[in-house]
Amino acid sequence: MRNISEIKSDIIKVLYSNGVLVSDVDMVDYQTDIDLSEYIEDSIQFITVIIELEKEFVVEWPDNLLLIDKFSSLENLASVIYELQTQNWSEA
Repeated sequence: MRNISEIKSDIIKVLYSNGVLVSDVDMVDYQTDIDLSEYIEDSIQFITVIIELEKEFVVEWPDNLLLIDKFSSLENLASVIYELQTQNWSEA
């Protein structure tokens, strides 16, 4: 299972591969949290990113988490994914 730093790095890769271009200045280190919702342009891009995150992290996004405010920060999104992975591992 990936740690939070690895998850953050992989989130950025998924975002980039789906046209969500986070500023390099914001990504210098993953210690500075960034508001990812500023980079998601529309609902189609949001859903596309969710689908790709599900594939990358082998998780299923629950309906109650399908909200743009879960993308309020890289830290928040990484924590959500970490929790979803932890649930998957405990259920396996």
